[in-house]
Amino acid sequence: MSKETVQTWPQVSADFGDRTSQALSLQTTLLEGYGYQLLRTLGEGTYGVVKLAHSAQHRSNVAVKIVSKTNASADYMRKFLPREIAIIKTLKHPYIVVFLEVITALL
Repeated sequence: MSKETVQTWPQVSADFGDRTSQALSLQTTLLEGYGYQLLRTLGEGTYGVVKLAHSAQHRSNVAVKIVSKTNASADYMRKFLPREIAIIKTLKHPYIVVFLEVITALL
């Protein structure tokens, strides 16, 4: 994949205890390395979460979709997510988000 805006990260659950804070710290560190400062959660779904973040590069707030590779089905990762990315990249409308980049983490 080339540069688009879907962030991939393993889902974090309260069941992990200390691992939760470690995973959140790693997630924040990874995204900060790309110039994103996480602000708050906008929504949650079956395979991930959407967060409000500030992009230093774009000097504005952006929505960051974080997809859990561990919870998402192979079908979703292979078929549906790439199709979602391809469709969103083609949309040009003032009331639809602009797709910026994809960041993939093997964590």
